[in-house]
Amino acid sequence: MLIPPYQKFLKDAVQQRTREAQGMVVLTRECSAIIQRKVISDKKEDPGSFTLPCMLGPLSFKNSLCDLGSSVSLMPLSVAKRLGYHKYQACGISLVLADRSIRLPTGMLEDLPLRIGNVEIPTDFIVLEMDEEPTDPLILGRPFLATARAMIDVCEGTIELNLGKDLKMKFDIKDTMRKPTIEGQLFYVEEMDQLADELLEELSTEDPYKLL
Repeated sequence: MLIPPYQKFLKDAVQQRTREAQGMVVLTRECSAIIQRKVISDKKEDPGSFTLPCMLGPLSFKNSLCDLGSSVSLMPLSVAKRLGYHKYQACGISLVLADRSIRLPTGMLEDLPLRIGNVEIPTDFIVLEMDEEPTDPLILGRPFLATARAMIDVCEGTIELNLGKDLKMKFDIKDTMRKPTIEGQLFYVEEMDQLADELLEELSTEDPYKLL
């Protein structure tokens, strides 16, 4: 029996799709976990932030906080004065504390030679006046961690610094983890321009009649 060209085309297409639908499909681990509803039973608690030993000039700091939540590194004004600094560059940074209060820093110190082991890492610090100097006064933010090529293993409690082709340092700091604080309050750091942009965006999405 002769099959019209269109009917033959349709028959061939159906047979081809049937052949394509057969066989084995290998799913990724993510898809398999969703389908099989696998759940990690060994839940971990928040370990807090990590610390590193370092030196600035004649001053040594046993536990300097490494904080991925901070976009800058922080130094108390009292420490800056002990290092002999009295003039600071202006900066448009604000510190937002947990109670939503805003602290304006004294200024900035650029390219300070922060020494870890026998290696100096140029680091910018935001200088902040505090009523009382913390026990661990330095807070090292994301720019420092990126410069030092830090690899943080939260589960194992280790930090590895990749400071050169053949220069790596690894610190086991399970017993020295801390949560970053300023005068007892948890904090995060934002640039003032970024905060202003976010506020304008928030206001633009609100009902204009509610603002009157």
